[in-house]
Amino acid sequence: MHKSLLHRATLLLGCLLLLHPAPAQVDADATARTKALYGNLRRVGNSDQFLFAQEFFNSYRQTGLNDGETASDSRDVTGAHPAVLGSDFHYFLYKTDNEKRIHTEALRYAYGQGYAITMDWHMFGRYEASFNYNAANNNRYLVYNIVRDLYGDRAWFYGELDKIISLLNNSFVVNGERIPVVLRLFHEMNGGWFWWGSAATNATDYRAFYQLAVNYIRSRCTSVLFAWSPDSVADFNYYPGTGYVDVLGLDMYEIGDSWNTTAKFRTEMGKIVDHCQANAKVAVLSETGYRNGDANWASGNYWKERVLPAILGDATGKSKKIAWVLAWMNAPWANPYTPHAGSSATAKSAFVDFKNSPNVVFGNELPFALYGTPARTAVAGAGETPALHLYPVPSHGKVTVRLTGFPAGADLRITGPLGNTVYEQHMAGDRAEVDLTGKLAAGIYVVTARDAARAISRKLVIK
Repeated sequence: MHKSLLHRATLLLGCLLLLHPAPAQVDADATARTKALYGNLRRVGNSDQFLFAQEFFNSYRQTGLNDGETASDSRDVTGAHPAVLGSDFHYFLYKTDNEKRIHTEALRYAYGQGYAITMDWHMFGRYEASFNYNAANNNRYLVYNIVRDLYGDRAWFYGELDKIISLLNNSFVVNGERIPVVLRLFHEMNGGWFWWGSAATNATDYRAFYQLAVNYIRSRCTSVLFAWSPDSVADFNYYPGTGYVDVLGLDMYEIGDSWNTTAKFRTEMGKIVDHCQANAKVAVLSETGYRNGDANWASGNYWKERVLPAILGDATGKSKKIAWVLAWMNAPWANPYTPHAGSSATAKSAFVDFKNSPNVVFGNELPFALYGTPARTAVAGAGETPALHLYPVPSHGKVTVRLTGFPAGADLRITGPLGNTVYEQHMAGDRAEVDLTGKLAAGIYVVTARDAARAISRKLVIK
């Protein structure tokens, strides 16, 4: 069901209390753009929309490593990239120099497009080059030893943190500015498969371990928001505390199956959202996907038939109060998590339907600049917040376009489902009557108003 575009415009206009981004909760000395990202993610979380994210969307594809940061499986199918790039320090530290270059270029490109960046870390242990729990090697003692500063393990740990701090401070830089990163440290700790997980440690030691990492990183880097994400169950026994976490996530796969029912998802996500709403944090669905069965259904229909109804059908409304939903990576060693060029027409169609939901935001539909602040977007002397309004929506062809906060007018562009431009005009004023009757087929389009300082997009439904 498509909501009217006027309702969608309330994402920008209905969050006036958050126009001045709140300080990052963990690092009071964070850069201005990092604080702006934090505040704007809260704006998204307080709306009825969420950003779509994917791990390595422009450096891995279902066919393999992708040396071409402007391409993605998502773009091949929908015409647009996800709005959030997920990445992993594992691939920057333990892979070849060429692969490290590819991931670095992909990350810089995504930031340049205005997308958010989130990083996890499948961190190798000291005693074996593995992130998995193994009862046969001493990695299982690392958390215990690091917390108590035994056997040189804490010094080793700080040395490993120095490596990612160097990347954050020196490699993740565009035009002299450090790229803000949502750092999802030591995830799925309540599961037993990682050396920092429940098979190797306990909640008390895990909390101290996480706190050591945050204290070390934030004293040396000012472009990080810190994220915490348990697996499937919101187990706050492992929660490091409000002073150590900006973003709370839930990793849950196969939503709607018997082990992760829709009711369970809503209950556990509700716990995350409740905490975030009470403590000015950001809630996300930090990992999901469908790993079993038919690859076409899993990559396409799962999003339309499982994820979207689980979120939108929550009678409490809590599941919608999230900033993003992250799909795991497409790669040749596993079933795809999103459709690609070789997927079935059914899978592609279902994923496009998911993308076209008014509640889902891809990279070409960001309603405001995620790294923007009022100082960057306000009109000098006008006191207006930039906005784009379309009505009526749905439309039979004739559309009224109104702009606020564009002092010199804007270039108007309408793109189709695959990102192709179907209409353009320049608006010299703040209002235009656009007659698309007979020019566009029934469907969902994206309208973008752009000037030298900003770009705002809205979905347009033509009946």
